[in-house]
Amino acid sequence: FEVRGGICDITTRRPYGELQSVDKVNVLCCTGVSSSLFRGMVLCPGSGCNHDVVAELVDEMKCRMKERGDTGQIRRTEDTLIEIRALKSDMEEIKSDLRAIMKSLNVAPTSRQPDSLSFQTEMDRGDSIA
Repeated sequence: FEVRGGICDITTRRPYGELQSVDKVNVLCCTGVSSSLFRGMVLCPGSGCNHDVVAELVDEMKCRMKERGDTGQIRRTEDTLIEIRALKSDMEEIKSDLRAIMKSLNVAPTSRQPDSLSFQTEMDRGDSIA
């Protein structure tokens, strides 16, 4: 976030998860953006009449908060869990196919082959992520 004024310039960086909310606010005849980032102040870009710019800012910040903030992290964790489950299933199929090939070739399995994968996710045990 950058603010350039006649007297001073301010630049600050924060994680999107700390923003809490970003809202479009009307103050008298002006339209602005309100967020915890601004510490209760309303940011009115341009002359305060730039409704389209304010709507674009609010939409973009909400999109970024969703993608990069806590909600996005939870979604990425859930996606990773789905991928892990798919890989686990694929490994079981590969092991089954390998056993069938070994059986058709009359090759005895070695004792080092585990019967099942020992990896178990929290969801497999019934735990929830949240």
